[in-house]
Amino acid sequence: MRVRPASRSLAVLLLACVLLPACDDNDRVVSEHRRFELRFAELYDEARVDWAPPYRVVPGTRLCARAECGACGSCEDVPVSATGPVGMVGECFVADQPGMIEWRVGAPCDDLDAPTDRAWIEIVRPEDVAAEPLLWPDRAIARAGGAVQGAALTPELRPPLRIVANAQIVLPVRLYTPADGHVVAWTDGEVAVTTTQGRAPVADLDPALNLVTFADTVADATFKVGSTTWPIGQVIGVPPESAATLAIAVGFAPEDAGAAPVFARAVAHDGDGAALLGLPVTWTIDGEARLAVEPTLPGPDYILVDDNCLPPEQRGGPRQATISARHGDLSATLDLRWTGVAGEPDPKWEPPDNCPDTAGCGCRSQTGGSPALSGLLGLLALRRRRRGRP
Repeated sequence: MRVRPASRSLAVLLLACVLLPACDDNDRVVSEHRRFELRFAELYDEARVDWAPPYRVVPGTRLCARAECGACGSCEDVPVSATGPVGMVGECFVADQPGMIEWRVGAPCDDLDAPTDRAWIEIVRPEDVAAEPLLWPDRAIARAGGAVQGAALTPELRPPLRIVANAQIVLPVRLYTPADGHVVAWTDGEVAVTTTQGRAPVADLDPALNLVTFADTVADATFKVGSTTWPIGQVIGVPPESAATLAIAVGFAPEDAGAAPVFARAVAHDGDGAALLGLPVTWTIDGEARLAVEPTLPGPDYILVDDNCLPPEQRGGPRQATISARHGDLSATLDLRWTGVAGEPDPKWEPPDNCPDTAGCGCRSQTGGSPALSGLLGLLALRRRRRGRP
């Protein structure tokens, strides 16, 4: 069957929560005496790597703060002040130059009978920061401690990025301090792609590396926040015929999240052993575990898989499926084994739209290798959830 757009599946929600700060409350600063917290709308950082002390941002970051305190939780009328190298744009502060920002709040979060409470954010020097694109499903599973079956995944990308021509690739960008690997937050970042050879890629001005290359494309990608630009690597377009080997890697949820498969990746390399991104493949899944399937970011070499086509109470015990990928004369097959976790019966349960058809036999699920993207997952991967404005 052809894969149909699906409702919110376990795989979608799991990967979203593994990757995205919206699930982890990472966009918060806790005061020294923990009497208040500051939340920041539209602040980006890397999830599963807590934005923890020392809280760091780069110059040009817009800081729209909202105070929360034990007396009232989120209070719209709690005054927030900042001193240090910051300016104001409307109701938001803007990190100006390297230094320390001191934050204080007013009543009812303050306590006249206790020492003054403060919070701090460090504005780091641009030269102490680096930017890199993320192959985010691979990194999400690695960060969450999920298992991998089959080929190795790629938590770290090593430019140049060889991208198969005509495939749409979307890779989020992270900022960090190489000296200690500490995550650095930012707002209003933008990727730019400058062609150095061949046909210019089709690229969006976006906080992610979002582009389609051609077979002769050679370009340099950069990331800008405020007045600072960081290199994020060279991009090379390659024809699909460059693929010389094909394997399959499947990422599994952590034990505490059910340990079921959540995505599959077609891992391709050229004749020199260099990794290729975006190779379009045709997927086939057979076996007693009737897995739901849908295309996903970051490209056509990925699919989401979800063991949710049986009622929750029937998903426990040994589970098995065979997954295959094919591109031209290249093919790969992987036998999956895992132990499912049964859930509580749900009288309202219905199989998702992207489960294999129940009519006939075989229960085979296929999807062509197109750059079709899951709208929900695309939204989650590229945009932080808005937590409200101060």
